[in-house]
Amino acid sequence: MIGLKSWARGRVLQGCEALSWGLAWTWWYLVPKRRDLAIENIALALPSRPPAPLLRQMMAGLILSFFESIFHSQNGLPDLIFEGLEPVRERVRAGKGTLLLAGHSGAWELMVAAASREQGLPLTLIARDIAWGPARELVAKNRVDAGIEVLPPEGSVFRVLSALSEGRVVVFLLDQRHNGGIPVTFFGRDAWTSRALALVAQRSRCPVYGVWSWRNGLARHHARVEKAFPLIGNLQRDTQQFMRFYEEAIRAHPESWLWLHDRWRKPGRGVA
Repeated sequence: MIGLKSWARGRVLQGCEALSWGLAWTWWYLVPKRRDLAIENIALALPSRPPAPLLRQMMAGLILSFFESIFHSQNGLPDLIFEGLEPVRERVRAGKGTLLLAGHSGAWELMVAAASREQGLPLTLIARDIAWGPARELVAKNRVDAGIEVLPPEGSVFRVLSALSEGRVVVFLLDQRHNGGIPVTFFGRDAWTSRALALVAQRSRCPVYGVWSWRNGLARHHARVEKAFPLIGNLQRDTQQFMRFYEEAIRAHPESWLWLHDRWRKPGRGVA
């Protein structure tokens, strides 16, 4: 019976994968505004990479991750690998706060939920609400079910410092534009970026670890935690370190990053 259920789940996931690719091709032809923005982003960051196959793979993986999140919340997915997590676990066991720099890469929502639920990390996530209603509701439910505390990017510094004092793991995502941020170099151009992580690290003296996730196949995902950043307490230079981490991670797995955001637009010019 267990084997039959596993076989049936695998067939359903394969169907979801085929549907995701179909929707990715539909997006490519029917949503030209975001497609063209993503093409422009790739031309700026990775000019030698053909954008079309990379972006269709990105979109198919993004859609598929929502289906996989539903499966994971019900039955779990066996092939979620976390590499380099032990230093974070040690700090959690010792009751010490920890900062993580993550990004919109791979099935990030799925992996954050798994880090909380399966890996036992007391997570606080700094994140904006998702704009699309159905996805927003699903993501919010998954975060609550996984026991994740979610805080908005603006006005949360004091709660973040309290969470760290409680021994929680606070996750920042700095790979989208922040209109109130500071300009730092990202793939050779100024990108307005929140300085909140560098500021919190300076005030709390907690280490910051970079973590990146990517897809290894159907229902197979990998997240790697890197060594702590050698921060110096200078907000500009430390934030620049975070951007270099993103650059290296994106170059290694460009199909895993969300290219749809207007990352390099200057504040006050139009809508993202």
